[in-house]
Amino acid sequence: MGGEAERIALRRATATLSDGSIVVRPARGQLLAAAVQLALAAGAVAAIALFLDRLPYWLLAALLVAAVFLGPVAALGFVFALFGSSVVVDGRKRAAHWQQGFLGLGIGTTTAVPFERIASVEASGDLGEADARGEPPEVVTWLVE
Repeated sequence: MGGEAERIALRRATATLSDGSIVVRPARGQLLAAAVQLALAAGAVAAIALFLDRLPYWLLAALLVAAVFLGPVAALGFVFALFGSSVVVDGRKRAAHWQQGFLGLGIGTTTAVPFERIASVEASGDLGEADARGEPPEVVTWLVE
């Protein structure tokens, strides 16, 4: 490839192929979902702080539950969308690493598989191609044998 990285669009991810490595990262569009969740959590905390004496207890409890759950999940999703990777195939380390995931975010432990246990790795993206109706395909191929 001559040192230049090639990007292949996958469904909700991007594969970057360069000399000796393949890295699959989440698409930058996933930042939007994490930002919306973070804004909702911040709004819930702000509503609790500003209207603590005027809101009914059941609404305060609902806002607290929303803030407690949305805040950490949104923060993890935001960090993963910026810095996370789903799959890293590194020729120098002669291994492929898969994220095990935490709450479906891909943050957590990684599993390393040495090249000796992998028959082949094929990365292909057909997300940019349209079908007969002019719509993007339903399935994008990512095959590891």
